[in-house]
Amino acid sequence: MEAISKIFITLIVLTVIALVVIGSGLIAWRINTKKKITALFAKKNRSESFVPSLIKAQMLRPVLIRNAVLPEPVGNGSFVNANADLIYISHGGIAVMSLIGIPGAVDNSGTGDWTIQNNTGVTTIPNPLEANAHAVNAILQILKENSVFNVPIYNFAVFYGKKTVFRVKSNKLLTAKTLLPSLKDINRDKFLSNQDISDAYEAIGSYRVKTPKINPAAPKAKAKTASKSKKK
Repeated sequence: MEAISKIFITLIVLTVIALVVIGSGLIAWRINTKKKITALFAKKNRSESFVPSLIKAQMLRPVLIRNAVLPEPVGNGSFVNANADLIYISHGGIAVMSLIGIPGAVDNSGTGDWTIQNNTGVTTIPNPLEANAHAVNAILQILKENSVFNVPIYNFAVFYGKKTVFRVKSNKLLTAKTLLPSLKDINRDKFLSNQDISDAYEAIGSYRVKTPKINPAAPKAKAKTASKSKKK
């Protein structure tokens, strides 16, 4: 009986030690994550890499695809290029993001182009949600061709410049501060398994542009008609 008691006590002690180690590791990870995010927000100038860096600082091993040019079907076997600045694949689905680095007051009240006003003047940009819709359609087709179905796809425009406000608010319009909470909300649902995520990444990732030339603050050029890219 005494031997059994010693074993029981030993198991309790080991369990407590394991919980303390895990808890300490979690606390250290949260502190380190907070430091990384604080350092990112403290930077005076933000490039387009700010957004993926922010996601990597908060999320555990995020699956990201940057600067993809995707073939969107338009009928009769024809395709047009659909640009995606950043694609985030998670258990909760796929987020397709257009990244805009121009800070200021965004007038998105009408149809067509949007304007951003700040102390340097007024900048006109194409509606990023409309442009992103083409990338969403392309991704749906790519996933279908690779037998990946029932995947929620989210269309976001991320304005990562400092002090951005929107004339018309929408849950599709994100800032640097609202990006992470929105992605966390997506991850509350579990639509995709680890294998599904891997399959989606392999299917979409083949269209990544390896050496893009990007002006972080400039709106993206409109897509040109092109034939469907072949996978390697």
